[in-house]
Amino acid sequence: MKLKANVDDRFPEELVRTLNAIKPHAAAVLQPFLKNTVGMGPAEFFVQHCDLNNEACAAEQGCVVILSQVSITDSRAPDDFRNARAALANLYIEAIQKYIRSDQRVQMTVSIHLDGPLGKTGSNLVEGAPVWFTGLKQSLPQ
Repeated sequence: MKLKANVDDRFPEELVRTLNAIKPHAAAVLQPFLKNTVGMGPAEFFVQHCDLNNEACAAEQGCVVILSQVSITDSRAPDDFRNARAALANLYIEAIQKYIRSDQRVQMTVSIHLDGPLGKTGSNLVEGAPVWFTGLKQSLPQ
């Protein structure tokens, strides 16, 4: 598995440091659903700034969280992947929200990329609706 968070380059450095410290927490929230007891090694966890940002949206920022290279196994049910995505989203919302001013909005997307389709006609992606939140509250359900 590889967990990567791409963040807007205007995020405060303190927030980036907090996201870098999420690694053990991410492994812990994913373990009940994905049954990975090994944790994440140094080549499996990244926080990076986006290549470009849109200067016209100064009050809005973005974060994209992707868990990729996830294998479909007999011990993982379809709901395990959905629940893992929701737990990961909550972990990142909690980490980011305290650094965002009340006059800012952040859009976050979280997805899991599987090594095969989920079900006979399913997709390789487990994703939810984008979440918009401010420093004070989440404005859309995930």
